[in-house]
Amino acid sequence: MLYSDTLLKSFNDKYDELLIKEEKLRKEIATMIYCFYTNNKSGINYYVKKYMLDSGVHDLKIWNSATRSIETLPDGSNQVGMFTEKTVNIMPKIHIDIVRKVIDLVCTILNAGADRYLLDGVNINQTETDNLMELYEEMNYSQSIIEQYKQGWLFNTILAQPVYRNGTIEIDIITPNFCSVETYENDYSRMKAVMISKSINNEDMIVYWSDTEHYYINSKGVKLNVTDEEGNSNGMRNPFGTLPFAKLSFNQSSDFWGEPQQDLVENNIWYDVKESNQIFVEMFQGLGVGLGVNLGKTEVVSISPNTIIQVDNVRADDQPPSLTFASTSAPLAELRESTDYMYRRIGNSKGLSSASMTNEVTEQSGVSKAYDSLELQIKKDSHKIVMKNYERELFEKIRLVNNYYAKKN
Repeated sequence: MLYSDTLLKSFNDKYDELLIKEEKLRKEIATMIYCFYTNNKSGINYYVKKYMLDSGVHDLKIWNSATRSIETLPDGSNQVGMFTEKTVNIMPKIHIDIVRKVIDLVCTILNAGADRYLLDGVNINQTETDNLMELYEEMNYSQSIIEQYKQGWLFNTILAQPVYRNGTIEIDIITPNFCSVETYENDYSRMKAVMISKSINNEDMIVYWSDTEHYYINSKGVKLNVTDEEGNSNGMRNPFGTLPFAKLSFNQSSDFWGEPQQDLVENNIWYDVKESNQIFVEMFQGLGVGLGVNLGKTEVVSISPNTIIQVDNVRADDQPPSLTFASTSAPLAELRESTDYMYRRIGNSKGLSSASMTNEVTEQSGVSKAYDSLELQIKKDSHKIVMKNYERELFEKIRLVNNYYAKKN
């Protein structure tokens, strides 16, 4: 029995370590995606450099022939990168925002608006619908739901939290990089507790929610009361009696969050690398290299307009002085063609036509703008089903929070 208990404890400890490592990696990937969605240039440069030096955010497992075992190269090892750190530092950093372009082209089902109404049985309850539309207009719902839609598709899963703030209901969009979720053992898709990273009064805190509890956890692990705008506290109790979060999820997976559009972000990274490399090649290999023979100079010669290189005392049997320029003949046209091809392929991987992903700076025709591939249309049809079900759940959470504060006030 002692052996069994020890073995079980060892297994559980290792499993807990694995879960912690997976959660850390999940948040790192989500943070990378968030940088590209918000077009955070400094964050984007960080990840572009990281991929150039380390080839990704994942730990890389390699076979060590000396020890005949699989070893893990941690991030930052610089043992598997395509570029040296010196090259990365001097290379210009070019960013083309492919992620947002693809999102704007894929997530379009709400662009023309949507009819929303409340039913009384099978008939429309016009009075309640008018009240709902008034509330939605006050909280700028139409713009918010489009933002939730786009972020939900990119991250695969987000949480939306209706909050009472400044006398009205607002919706906070919670992306996976700011949040951890505890799920039920028999249903990984259902939230049991939610923990959100936030800055509260300039201090990093964890906001904890369960069906019964609600409090802050500071950096020392101390639980603190949550106070409202008037300074009142619920004594670490969840005033709603249930989690005030709606879950938007596009594809089910083996865990709560599912798989985000990580490939789209990584493709954007490698496209940025290709663009940066092309500029690098043009700047350093597109210029001619001067070759001087018998110029009578021992130091470096700088060539500039209105400059004469003078060579005196040249004998008849000497090799005549000459100054020529050798070109590296960098394949600039081939590089551009390869980069353009990759740009179109990124869009094609998400169901977009080559016409909609053209790299030409000229205005696209009406046909190009209107064209959708069959694959993309299938995606949009599935998006309608997802968003329709999600808006029902979001409405219930908005009503929950709104009714609580209506009674309280």
